[in-house]
Order: sequence, then structure tokens, then C-alpha cells
Amino acid sequence: WALPVLDQDDAWLKVLAPEELSAWVLTEKIEVFSPPPTDWSSSWGLAGDKRTQAVLASAKPGITGGKKLQPSEGEVKSAGNSEQSAVADASQKVQPAEGVAKSAEGVAIAAEVAVPKSALLGKAVDLDLPQEDPALAVAAARKNLDAHAKEVTEMLDLYAPDVLENCEMIFTAVLLKSKDSMLLKDARQGLTRSDALRKFHASAMTARLRRAELEQGLPSGTLAEKEGAKKSLVGEGQVTWVGHLVHKPHQYPETPFVAVRGNREVLVHSFDGRFYLRDYLGREVAVRGTWRKLSKEGKRRVVSIEEIRALPRVSAYIAP
Repeated sequence: WALPVLDQDDAWLKVLAPEELSAWVLTEKIEVFSPPPTDWSSSWGLAGDKRTQAVLASAKPGITGGKKLQPSEGEVKSAGNSEQSAVADASQKVQPAEGVAKSAEGVAIAAEVAVPKSALLGKAVDLDLPQEDPALAVAAARKNLDAHAKEVTEMLDLYAPDVLENCEMIFTAVLLKSKDSMLLKDARQGLTRSDALRKFHASAMTARLRRAELEQGLPSGTLAEKEGAKKSLVGEGQVTWVGHLVHKPHQYPETPFVAVRGNREVLVHSFDGRFYLRDYLGREVAVRGTWRKLSKEGKRRVVSIEEIRALPRVSAYIAP
């Protein structure tokens, strides 16, 4: 939709929503006629036109002049009180049925036409920084991660995997090379916090979809996927990863060694036999390697290890 812009507040735009938008309003703001008048359809249209003209007249001059603008960057928020109206799923259409409803205050409800973006996306930590100044790299990544965790807990849709992946690469690079016990501790804690934020977001999204299933009367699992086993990651090119090395010969008979962290795992293998992986079983390891297919036809990918490091046991650097 091209939406008339009524006002601007920093990066937010106040817009007039189209009449066909489906939305929720508080019941206390609804007036119901029973029985509905015979001419309700024309009255509804006239009332809608009057509301539109009244809202357009409220547009502040000098900002947009009430002209229709195609949304581009930035977020759009409700033209009404955000605490008194919320945007509904587009499939939930509001139609006059048993009674004819109208807004008691004639409030226009606007839709979000752009996905909110994390403010941290443009502030990624330089991936060369761990070699130049590993302490500064870890501090910057922890700062970004903490700020992102705060904004995601306040607004779930701000979740940005790019931010987490950037932080995780910084922590992993430090864990591969650094010998400083405090840096290792900070990087490990950073990975733990990142994993916790991923789990929080996944659980919150599942809860949101399950509420939608309940409200729409849909069978369980229609929208929300059931929680399953750990997810085996795949990728292309170079990769670094930190996790506890476990042995799963029944699940992965060809390449049974897996580095597990949180609910994600990466299959690892020393194709040239340079590393005897049984020596690392049960240890937390940092690995660097290249994604490789097991066969031309197979979909499973394994990290061909080029470098592996067994991290110090946690008790080795905890102060007494």
C-alpha cells in the first residue's frame, strides 16, 4: 500500500491505514447496534469517508503535506494509541456480522509496512580485530551482544541473526588463538549468552505461533513446529565453531564425531587423519575447517578439520 503520512517522530512515521486493513480494537472502544439498521452499508461507507478526511486534516504541514508515500526505510507505528490498538494477522478480517461495529472515537489504525531493523546491524565488529587487539574485540562483541539482547527482549521482531553471528565469530576466533585465561572466560561467556538469546527468541516465536493457532482454532503444529532434536548445521566455505565433542556412531555412522553447543551441532571429521578425535571426546573444542560434502549425491555436510584446540577446563581458570 501507498500510505498517507500524517506525522513524523524521529525514525517513526504516523500513517493513515487503508480501509481494507484487518485489525484488532479494544471492545470498550466499540459501539454495537442491535438490530443493525437497514442502510448500515451506506452509513458505514459515509462514516469511513468522514473519518478519513478528519484524519488527513490532522496531517502536520511541512512534513509530508499529507501526500501518499511509498514506504521505504524506517518503521511505521500505529496512528492511534499503540497501547489501545494492535495490528492483527491479515487473515483475521474484521467484518460486521451479528451487529454493526464502529469505532467510538473514530481512531485510524495503521499497519507496520516495514520489518523493524536492529540498530546494531551497521556496527559489526571487524573480524580482523581479534588478531590486532583480542581484548578490544571481545569487549566490543560483548557490548553489541548485550545491547542486542536488550532490544530483542523489548521487541521480539528486532532479532537479527547477523548480529549474533558476528559476535560468535569474534568469540570463536579468540578461543582458537588466545592464551589469556580471562579472555577465554569472557569469550566463553559471550557464546553462552548468544546461545541463550537464540533459545529465548526461538521459544518466544513458538509461543507466539501457538497463541495464533489457539486464537484461529487451528490444530497444534499447523503454524508452530514441534521442538525436535538438535539441529545439525550446514554451510559453505570456511567455518569456525566451538562445542563439546561427542561420539554418535548410530546417528552418523560415516562421520560420528559431533561438536555440540546448545541445540545446534556440527559434524566434524579429520579426512587426512591428522587429528585423532577420540583424544578430544568430552572436551570443549574450538575448530576451524572447511565445509565438505560426504558424497556428490548426499545432502549432509561435514567440517573437514584444519585446526582444533581443546579449551582449558573451566575449573582451570576459576578463582578460588
